Amino acid sequence: MKRLGKRGYVRREPDPQDGRFTNAVLLPEGMAKLESAAPGHAANVRHLVVDNLSAERLRRLGQDAERILQRVDPPVR
Repeated sequence: MKRLGKRGYVRREPDPQDGRFTNAVLLPEGMAKLESAAPGHAANVRHLVVDNLSAERLRRLGQDAERILQRVDPPVR
């Protein structure tokens, strides 16, 4: 985060709900960098992961990812 902050991509600020934590806030320059890197990153992921999996394995990967997301960020009831 220090390097990203020095480059003007993010700023750090205390978490307003829990002062023990620090949030990283993406700045406009950081968003521009993220947007410019996204197409190449997506192409690389496709090449390394998606293109090497069968349709069935991709389906399973999606199911596994959904299970993981449910644990990381459970739905609010």
